[in-house]
Amino acid sequence: MTDLMAIEQEIQRIVLLDGPAVLGDPANWPTTNSCIRSMSDSLTRLRDEGAIRDVDPEAVARVLNGALTHASLWIANSTEPEATSRKAVEAIRQLLDGLLPQERKAP
Repeated sequence: MTDLMAIEQEIQRIVLLDGPAVLGDPANWPTTNSCIRSMSDSLTRLRDEGAIRDVDPEAVARVLNGALTHASLWIANSTEPEATSRKAVEAIRQLLDGLLPQERKAP
């Protein structure tokens, strides 16, 4: 889910608020597991190409998915969703920057 989607009230209500109440823990949703598999496959490819550090792709995919889900919930429940979204996006960018090999990091 993109940060902009988390700002939309209908998305907030359906996906971030009502969904967990009805469907249970988002970590167990089939769509979540599919997303984690896809992200893990992409991370494996990036790792094998040397574009990111030597990491456990599934572990990183699960941590990123959790961070993104929590950031979406934070945005959805914020009294200032656009400002919160900007903060969340910057934090996620910093986390992703940590995956870059040392020589590829931006100054």
